[in-house]
Amino acid sequence: MKYEKMNKEILDAIGGEENIQSVVHCATRLRFVLKDESKADDKKAENINGVLQVVKKGGQYQLVIGNTVEDVYDDLMQMIHIDNNDGDNSNQSNKKKNWFDIIIGAITGSIAPAIPLLAGAGMGKVLLLILTMSNVLSDKSQTYQLLNLIFDTGYYFMPAYVGFSAAKIFKTNQMLGGFIGLMTVHPIWAQIVAAKKPLYFLELPVPLVQYSSTLITAILSVWIMSYIYKFVRKITPGMIKVFMEPMLTMLITGPLVFLLIGPFSNWISQGIGFIAMWLYHNAGLIAIPILASLYPWLVSIGIHKALSPISIQLVATQGFDPIIRVVALCSNMSQAAASLAV
Repeated sequence: MKYEKMNKEILDAIGGEENIQSVVHCATRLRFVLKDESKADDKKAENINGVLQVVKKGGQYQLVIGNTVEDVYDDLMQMIHIDNNDGDNSNQSNKKKNWFDIIIGAITGSIAPAIPLLAGAGMGKVLLLILTMSNVLSDKSQTYQLLNLIFDTGYYFMPAYVGFSAAKIFKTNQMLGGFIGLMTVHPIWAQIVAAKKPLYFLELPVPLVQYSSTLITAILSVWIMSYIYKFVRKITPGMIKVFMEPMLTMLITGPLVFLLIGPFSNWISQGIGFIAMWLYHNAGLIAIPILASLYPWLVSIGIHKALSPISIQLVATQGFDPIIRVVALCSNMSQAAASLAV
C-alpha cells in the first residue's frame, strides 16, 4: 500500500484504531469522529508528511490531505477494522458535543462522500449542454437521451447515496439506509404523486410529496431508522434475524417516512428555500457579499458542506441556485484574483 506509512503515523497521532468511531472523506479531508479527542496529538498529526492541516469542528477531527485523500482513505480502510453498521454501538462522543456540532457533523458526513459523484454528474450535464449548443449532438438523438439518463441518475437517486452514507454516520445498517433513500424515489411513488389522487394508509391520508433530488428527508429518515433498527435487533430471535430484522425495520420505518418524516422534512426544505429566495430578492446585495467574505472561513473549519443542502434544495424547487453557488464563485474568484495580484 502506497500510504501505509502515512496511515500508521495518522493512527498513532489520533490515539489508535480503537479511538476511531467512524471515518469518511470529502474532496480534500479525512473526517474522523473520535471516541475521545483528548487522546489525539494535534502537533504530531500536523507534522505527518502529507497532512496539510488539522481542523477540529462540527464534532469531527479533520485531517486536510489534498487531492490524494481518496487513495489515503482506501489504504486506511484496508488497515483498520471498524464496524460502521453495528447499531448497538453507543455514540459516546456525542455526549461531549453540543447539538450544533452533532447536526453539522451528521450533515457533512452524510453529504461529503456523494460530492464527487454529484460533481461528476453535474459536469456531465455541462458537457452535454456544450455539445448541443455547438451542434455536435442533437438533444433529440438517442445518444443524447442515453447520456442524459446516465448523468441525471447522479441527482435523481441522491436520496439513496445520502441514505447509504447517513447510515454509516448513525452507526446502522448501510443497506437499509440506501433502501430508505431508494424507497422515496420508487417509480410507482413518482406515478402516484404525478397522478395527484388521494392516497390512504390504514385510513390515514398520505401526503403526496416528490422526494427525488432531496437530502434532508434521507438524513432524517435514516437517523430515526437507526433507533428502530437497534430496537428490532434486541427483540428479534437469533434464528430468524436474517430476514426478520430488515422486514420489521422496513415495515415500521416505511410508513413513518411517507406519513410523517417525509412531509415534515419537506416542510423544512421548503422553508429553507423560501428563506434563501427571500434573501435573494430583498437583501441580495448585502447577503451575498457578507456570505462570500465568510465562505473562506467556513471552508477552513470544514463546515461549508453544511450549505450544500440549501443549494441542492434550491435547484430542486426553483431550478437554479441564486445564493450559495454565487457566494462560492465570488469567494473563489476573489481569492484567485488576490493570489494573481500578489
